[in-house]
Amino acid sequence: MTRAWLVRVDAEPEEIEVESRHTLRDLSDKYFGGATLDLTKGRYLGKIRTMAVSDTGMIDGEPVNIAATEAYQANCKPGTVWSIHGTAVIFESVLP
Repeated sequence: MTRAWLVRVDAEPEEIEVESRHTLRDLSDKYFGGATLDLTKGRYLGKIRTMAVSDTGMIDGEPVNIAATEAYQANCKPGTVWSIHGTAVIFESVLP
């Protein structure tokens, strides 16, 4: 099992466990409605972590995810204006 945080737009981050045998498709089906995912890096709880986000969240009109955007921008060059739209899953460790 891999510890992770489910970061929804309208809720506090929720600690979850993702089974190591699950694929990104499984993760997408369970938390992202089957959307294509992008993997990026974010700084969360003081560490650089892998974050899964919807590839088309912005295009699909998903609202800005403030907590996920803060984690993402904390790992970017100062002045980065990109934001995360929709749900994010932040992993404690490198994906298996």
